[in-house]
Amino acid sequence: MVDIFMDEIKVEKQSIELVDHEIIILNFNQQYCKSVEIKVVSGGLVSNVFKKEFKPNPIKINTVPSDIGGIVIIEGQRLSSSIKSTPLVKIGNYSCIVILSTINTIECNIKPIPKGSILKDLIVSISIDGIKNDNKLLFSFGTPFISDILITQGIIKINGICLGTNSSTQIYIDDVLQTNITISVNEKQTILLFQPSIQIKKSKLYLKNEIKSNEVILDSSFYGKFSESYISVDGQLVNYTLYNINQVNYNKIPIIKFLNNITISGIDIKNSTEYSTRTYSFQIPNGCGRKEFFISIGDQGFRSELYYGTPKIRNCSIGINQMIVCNGDFESYVGLYNDDEIQIHFSNEFFKKPSSFDKNSFSFPSNIQNNITEIFLQVFNELSEIIIVDSILKPLKNLTINNNNNNNNNNNNNNNNNNNNNNNNNNNNNNNNTSQFNSTTNEKQIYNETYESSDNSFYTSSNHKNYNDNINSASSKLKIYIINIYFFLFFYLIFIKL
Repeated sequence: MVDIFMDEIKVEKQSIELVDHEIIILNFNQQYCKSVEIKVVSGGLVSNVFKKEFKPNPIKINTVPSDIGGIVIIEGQRLSSSIKSTPLVKIGNYSCIVILSTINTIECNIKPIPKGSILKDLIVSISIDGIKNDNKLLFSFGTPFISDILITQGIIKINGICLGTNSSTQIYIDDVLQTNITISVNEKQTILLFQPSIQIKKSKLYLKNEIKSNEVILDSSFYGKFSESYISVDGQLVNYTLYNINQVNYNKIPIIKFLNNITISGIDIKNSTEYSTRTYSFQIPNGCGRKEFFISIGDQGFRSELYYGTPKIRNCSIGINQMIVCNGDFESYVGLYNDDEIQIHFSNEFFKKPSSFDKNSFSFPSNIQNNITEIFLQVFNELSEIIIVDSILKPLKNLTINNNNNNNNNNNNNNNNNNNNNNNNNNNNNNNNTSQFNSTTNEKQIYNETYESSDNSFYTSSNHKNYNDNINSASSKLKIYIINIYFFLFFYLIFIKL
């Protein structure tokens, strides 16, 4: 009779697969990373205690750009602790700060890496409660990966990670470098757009950004275009043209299906005698942002997306109490404002929503001391056109700066005048035997300067203490002035008697 204990908990019989003289096999699944103590009890005898570590086992890892860093996702087994302690992750010599840990996934944030650093085949090290993985998982920065392709308005949209930059990324179709195209990559390097210079039937596509990406099959032999570049957020009736329709599908009805399972059937407007290219009308429902859809006709189909428009700001100006007021046609967006779907970006400031918003204008407060450059709205993650406002607000900024400078200059003049008064006081006290003419002249200058300083302080200062201090200073100097006149008359009378 053999009993097995793990951390003093008896292992159930059905978990013991084999007990031999030298081997014991357990069918045991430890989900968490931890160290356990195992002992065997047989015939009343207890074995020594054996410590077993169930180590983290990372199996798969994504990649991020080295110049911007990002979220690294590690998949595997036993990637968290039963006591909820935070794992420590290092990629090569770089720390990756953990933001999420489950038994099968770790998400951590790694900062941008200095140029010239080693970027490939870095060892991934995970430590949980002092227990480290012993398998070798390697990580490389900047490995481009294409996860998805959409064809929108004749534009190829590639979704993925580490897609490079406008200038560094190269696109290959059937192993041929595409040279006569313009590439646009977003800041996070997750979306790449380009318009092919040739008609693509069914081709192999990949890209290079120093490192070659995975290969995908691109088939744009059947595609479509909306008659409008964007859809109104209120919804509208639009025309959609399908190209290269197979003959067997000429009389079929095209259907658009959104991700929320809403479907719309098209109506043939019969504007062409070329059956392979047909235009259909669709009543698009209201919405905002970008909506992915699948369009099919017969046995043909492809995925695409439509774009709901964003507000158009005509102009902005300064209103009452330094409120920024922007004008435009916003009637279709009032409902989205009420649903908190509209946010405003103002230079380096961000507002959850404008202070007021109606069909003709919106307004918000601002600190005009900021480096004001631009205003734009964000509607469901889509950004409106940018309005440059620095030239509008610069006169007010300059006025504020000049007023501040004037206040500072006046305060400095007050301080300087007070210093001069103090210095002249010392001179008067220490030089009683000097010429009475010079003493009187200096005192007139002191009195005049003090009067001008106190007048300026009264005009510019919001602190009455400075004004009172200057008045007190002027009064004390006037007393000295009178005393010195008294001494002058005294010595004059003595001189006459002599």
